[in-house]
Amino acid sequence: LFSGQGCNLEKLTEFIALNTVVVNDDRIFALALQVYADMKVDFVDALLYAHKKVHGDQIVTFDQKLLRLLNTD
Repeated sequence: LFSGQGCNLEKLTEFIALNTVVVNDDRIFALALQVYADMKVDFVDALLYAHKKVHGDQIVTFDQKLLRLLNTD
């Protein structure tokens, strides 16, 4: 379900619809889900990317794959 490869967006959407999942910022979570579903990245990396895109947050990392993602526009 959360492997990053062959991600099932429908199952993820069902998962976040559960009452036990709390989402603080719908825009960040929606973008993170989309990036996670479309690209081969970890969900945490997709969340960091979404934070940068939505709020302009500065992300500092040594992770080369995440750096490439963060530098795409």
